[in-house]
Amino acid sequence: MLKKNQKKSLLSLTVIILLVLIGSGPAFGDKSEQLKPLLVDLSGWTAGEPGGMSMDMGGMKITNATRSYESGGKTISSMIIIGTNAMVQSQKETGNVGNASSGGMTMKSEVIDGFQVVRAFDENEGAGSIIVSLVSGQVEGGIFLLSFNGISSNDALEIAKKYDWGAMKAKTSAIIK
Repeated sequence: MLKKNQKKSLLSLTVIILLVLIGSGPAFGDKSEQLKPLLVDLSGWTAGEPGGMSMDMGGMKITNATRSYESGGKTISSMIIIGTNAMVQSQKETGNVGNASSGGMTMKSEVIDGFQVVRAFDENEGAGSIIVSLVSGQVEGGIFLLSFNGISSNDALEIAKKYDWGAMKAKTSAIIK
């Protein structure tokens, strides 16, 4: 059982946490709404409603918008992610993966339409992901991620190109500023 002074401390801590969350919400919380329209409808695919969130916890910021799609047992999940520090580091690493293949797994790094793109595909599972580096800054960065199941890597790339990477880059850059 908590002592009276422990209860006061716990209550004070709870109030502080709520104030921080409420205080940071309006300033940072609505940024995922700006990204959702970029996750477009895809012809021949049934799309779920876009979702998203923004968090700012002790200087570590992350905003994402997501949308899932299905077509005849095939699935796609698209996501735009903006974040600080760790995100930037992962973006810097995506350009350095080169090309590799082992045991049915392939990874390919390439520049497409001026964007650094990394494709990973597991032939055994028929699943993979495509990462497009949108913005890579000193503190914050942004990526577009397309995960897929039941389609080839080349078909997934064609689907990924249906999204407007240029608009994503512009919106991500505007949010980061």
